[in-house]
Amino acid sequence: MDLGISKQACYRSEMGASYIASALGVPLNVDSITAGQQRLSYVKVCVKMAANLVLPRSIDVELRDNFIATTSIGFPWIPQRCSECCIFGHEDKGSIKQVEEQLRSGFQM
Repeated sequence: MDLGISKQACYRSEMGASYIASALGVPLNVDSITAGQQRLSYVKVCVKMAANLVLPRSIDVELRDNFIATTSIGFPWIPQRCSECCIFGHEDKGSIKQVEEQLRSGFQM
């Protein structure tokens, strides 16, 4: 996807940060320091993501001049995620499917 902005603007604006974050999911908001362009080394964006996606460590961003920039991605916090149910909120050991199986096997004698 081509945003049509320069490399500097892409990393230093709320619109640019949202563009980059859209590769992961739906950008919801940025922190006040990012919005005020007070920090240039990184941006913080809250992104709504599907639980079944693999979390990348980097993404490629195409800029206006056809320049491809590889952008590192960091996750300061990741909620519990069940790989069986593909939802956030519990780990694999608390899967609804596993609990149902345990209940069924407990009733069989």
